[in-house]
Amino acid sequence: MTDLEINISRMDETKGGKLIATVIGREGEAEMTWSSTGDALRIVDHTAVADSLRGAGVGLALADRMVEEARADGVRLYPLCPFFLATARKHPEWHDVVEMPQAKR
Repeated sequence: MTDLEINISRMDETKGGKLIATVIGREGEAEMTWSSTGDALRIVDHTAVADSLRGAGVGLALADRMVEEARADGVRLYPLCPFFLATARKHPEWHDVVEMPQAKR
């Protein structure tokens, strides 16, 4: 399998932002969005990956970048998005910035 060149850009908006991923040589894009609840917390609320990029590791690349950005910006992440939550469960090394939801009883 050939390594893909995944390019990720960040777009900040008034109440949140998003990371947008493209892959050299492939159509489509992927995005991971967040809402800000102030200066200290971002709610990761949505991930979308074009069918042409599914299974290529683009979603994981977005999640990795989201964690890197949170560390660099000194904020915490709350995973409302099911994809990001499931991925964060597989990466306990992210829990320094990811606030894992409490299990429902």
